[in-house]
Amino acid sequence: SKEESLVANNVTLLKESQDSAYNTFLDNRRAAVHYAKKRQLSNVTLMKLKLAMSTSYYAAHGAAQGAKAALSKEANANANASANAESNILVRE
Repeated sequence: SKEESLVANNVTLLKESQDSAYNTFLDNRRAAVHYAKKRQLSNVTLMKLKLAMSTSYYAAHGAAQGAKAALSKEANANANASANAESNILVRE
């Protein structure tokens, strides 16, 4: 009958609309997951980069502090040696 035909067409139309909406949903979800994975990878990469930069920064500053300490010790040792040499000369005279 005509009414059954209209109902069948309506059901078919709604089924196609539902399938289209579900496929769009799947595409959007797939894109969101892909984006989230890329974002997570970039965050991990940034974290590793910051850690490497921090390590090299502190290594460089530690080396500079070590060099300053060594220079200071050398200057003190030279000053003490010079003072000891002068006092030995004064004592002998």
